Amino acid sequence: MKKLYTWFGLTVLSLLVPQQLFAAEKPQSADARLRLAEAFVAKSDKYLHHSKLRRGDTGYGLTVMAGTKIEKFDVTVISVMHNFSPHHDVILCKAGGLGLEKSGIIQGMSGSPIYIKDRADGKHKMIGALAYGWSFQKEPVCGIQPISQMLAIQGIDLPGSKPAAKPQADKRTGDDALDDDFVRAVLTPKKINFSTLVLPKRRRQAASSGKPRLVPLSTPIMAGGAGRKTIQFAEKFFAGTGFIPMQSGTVGGVEAKAARNTKLAPGSSVSIQMISGDLDWTGVGTVTEVIGDRVLAFGHPMFGEGPVQMPMGTAYIHTTISSMYTSFKLGSTLKVTGALTHDEYTGIVGQVGKKVTMIPMNVTCVWPTGEQKFRYKLLRHQHITPFLSLVSLYESVLSNREIPPYHTVAYSVDIDYEKFGRYRAANISSANEISSVLSDLNRPLATMMSSSVGNPVFPKSIDVKIKIVPKQSTFSILSFKLDRNVYKPGEKVTGLVTLKPFRIRRVTTKVAITLPDDLPDGRYALTVCGASNITRIRQNEMPHYFRARNLEQLFSALKNVVEPRFDRLYLHLPLPEGGLAVKKNELEHLPASMAELLQREASMDTVAYRRSKIVRFQAQGVITGSAQAGFTVRKHPQREH
Repeated sequence: MKKLYTWFGLTVLSLLVPQQLFAAEKPQSADARLRLAEAFVAKSDKYLHHSKLRRGDTGYGLTVMAGTKIEKFDVTVISVMHNFSPHHDVILCKAGGLGLEKSGIIQGMSGSPIYIKDRADGKHKMIGALAYGWSFQKEPVCGIQPISQMLAIQGIDLPGSKPAAKPQADKRTGDDALDDDFVRAVLTPKKINFSTLVLPKRRRQAASSGKPRLVPLSTPIMAGGAGRKTIQFAEKFFAGTGFIPMQSGTVGGVEAKAARNTKLAPGSSVSIQMISGDLDWTGVGTVTEVIGDRVLAFGHPMFGEGPVQMPMGTAYIHTTISSMYTSFKLGSTLKVTGALTHDEYTGIVGQVGKKVTMIPMNVTCVWPTGEQKFRYKLLRHQHITPFLSLVSLYESVLSNREIPPYHTVAYSVDIDYEKFGRYRAANISSANEISSVLSDLNRPLATMMSSSVGNPVFPKSIDVKIKIVPKQSTFSILSFKLDRNVYKPGEKVTGLVTLKPFRIRRVTTKVAITLPDDLPDGRYALTVCGASNITRIRQNEMPHYFRARNLEQLFSALKNVVEPRFDRLYLHLPLPEGGLAVKKNELEHLPASMAELLQREASMDTVAYRRSKIVRFQAQGVITGSAQAGFTVRKHPQREH
């Protein structure tokens, strides 16, 4: 009877709770906001609804072709395509003037406001923002995002609108909060680029794809301070995302002073800053409308992620480049004046005066000729911040010269995660350029910002030190031979490891390990190896050290993976001791029946482990490969006759 009452009570609660939630104030739906915006535009004297447009209607658009001067170009309405995407329309127009007949629609014009003469009163009124185009166009035909669809974006306050709901925090904090496949991917001993792990699987097709379709204009990323190799690196990362990295530069002092009073206004250039400091990486577009302290721009998304926090400011256009493939603007950030707050499919919304925190990153490069220091501030964004850290480090190293063909790199990475503690990786690589340091920098950033761990965790600061020596120091393990075949427990096992250095004759080095006093008689094998091998061995022997059910455990496991150094020889002796680990608790000497029960009843949290003894020896360079040598342990060795 008690169980029945409990069931009945829970059932009643399950029926009441939704009603209570519906009774509370709900966030406004996208359809409701669109209806509100449609009604607002229909009654406005400032805007013209696209349903009133006719073929041949004329007007103008506003954009910046050079500097900060807003200029007019001609626009003629071709048609209105209704339901171009669900609940959204697109206006087709032909542009002219400002050389558009030659250049075609220009990447960076995204958001340019379009004004058409209203047949009813003869006044020019805004109909929307230039947002779509084709590649390889013979004529400057473009797609216009209707202003009603842009005013429906969260963050724009219209009469009758409700404040945007705050993003719900991810509540995954307990055990089993992490994705097992993701954990395995980030805890691999391999030194790889982890930044792609945090990219969303969805990719929108860029306008520059060359496909015969109307798509959002690409957003040029002005990569100030970046070299050719860095641009190529960035092109691979941004391929298919709608961003096109362009080698650019910052604004000169004279131009910056002349443009210091530039404000965000319809037709002005707007910048979304990704990196500042010794690099200046900026997404450039055009302002569509300013309503109070809110700025509407682009007419299409950057990422389409809803609420965001990205630095926004005024921009300076160095020049416009015409191309048969796709024309584009070259620009730079003038001054950060606010923050991008909302990013939806019909445009972006920013707020003037709002401040955004960026991540400070310091890089010190030591060459034989001296030391260089670089300082950056990185955008806090879970998808691209890990990549921006790679770009900053990559450009710091390659800013003045190439890495020598034969080289050794010593480095340290120090990332402050505040409540999680510090992530530190110090290591050495050789004949591998800077791949290892890029990986050890990128691994924790990509891991802690991934959606697989819940809400992204951003670091307080990043510090990287790197020293490059023009000498290759690599050693391959060729063989391993012990001095004897039989040892007693407690004795020291000694042997010689033969190494093959790069372009030098073979060398040998002595290694030794003391056997435990209680080691049982039997046959054993010693393994000598480098860092990657010892990490794999440890992951197999002590899997609970590298398993994570929550973010704290994952952060600890990350540090375990990067702890072994490549300039060490590791001597590994497996021991007969072991047991079961329940989560992180190690249980040894369990009766067989108890061990079987634990594994059966708590299989997800219970794993078998095996102990070993590991001794490390300093090496003169990077160690690769492995070798084994067998020996016998006898407490009472037989006398040889």
